[in-house]
Amino acid sequence: MKIRSRVLTKLAARVACTAFRLLYRTVKIEYRQAVPGTDAFRPTPEKYLYCIWHDALLGPVFADKHVCMAGLVSQHQDGSYLADAMEMVGVLPVRGSSKRGGAQALRQMMEAVENHHIMITPDGPRGPRNVIKDGIVFLASKTGRAIVPTAFSYERCWTFKGSWTDLFIPKPGTKAWFIAGAPFRVPPDLDRDGIEAYRVQLQARLDAITAEAASLAKGLPAEITQPARKAA
Repeated sequence: MKIRSRVLTKLAARVACTAFRLLYRTVKIEYRQAVPGTDAFRPTPEKYLYCIWHDALLGPVFADKHVCMAGLVSQHQDGSYLADAMEMVGVLPVRGSSKRGGAQALRQMMEAVENHHIMITPDGPRGPRNVIKDGIVFLASKTGRAIVPTAFSYERCWTFKGSWTDLFIPKPGTKAWFIAGAPFRVPPDLDRDGIEAYRVQLQARLDAITAEAASLAKGLPAEITQPARKAA
């Protein structure tokens, strides 16, 4: 059943936000970086575009306190819950998608990028799962911001099946890894073919970081990143 009332939507978001914040307080997180100064939850020398797959989105939203972070959220009704929750944890939501309001959302993001990092799920809002769309490459080309591919994995978690993707929710007390790959830079003013070429490269980078996160969750060694810190 869809909740149409904004009052009920905000109430549902507040309840979910409180529950997830309490849950993530029990999770033991290790932060890893390929390049120092790319930790999304700490001051950085420059502002980045962070991308993470839609199924791992809860981690970066609820794991820690945010520093000047904005996020692209679908204009679909379901996006209202996430937008409200993001506001409650200090993330500036920008509503839009590749299907509805995408151009407007990109313009708003370009205005916000001067003072905010931007978090994007490049396979959202309707998939296909774990396939990058070209919007984040276009945004990087227009703003000059580097893209940091990121991944979040858990030693133990629940997997909830959705219509086009899963959603990973950590089990209480589990270990987790939040890793950031090397910044991926895109030339300015790319044409369509150029955007596609860099999209393919970014896909490979994000796939590699995601595979490393999965390896860490299985207790295997990592090669791309190094430990940066553990959750306080």
